[in-house]
Amino acid sequence: MKTKHIQIDPLMAAALGVKPVYGKISGDEANKCFQILGKSLGESTNIESLRRDGNSEAYLLMIGLCWSGIKSAGCLIRTSTI
Repeated sequence: MKTKHIQIDPLMAAALGVKPVYGKISGDEANKCFQILGKSLGESTNIESLRRDGNSEAYLLMIGLCWSGIKSAGCLIRTSTI
């Protein structure tokens, strides 16, 4: 059995067909919930876009867009070496 470490509302878990243990679900169950909710909302259900390991094309695209927004807003923090 996979470790259940992601907190979920009991009503939402019941509606999505997952069974939490002590109010928590596994990553695979969270993926299932993400897929169901994304499809019902008409949103992208590419789970790879949530990865933060830097190997996912979707993640790299997302990071690029975030940095573009930060740069255009003038929010870059300047660091100096002493």
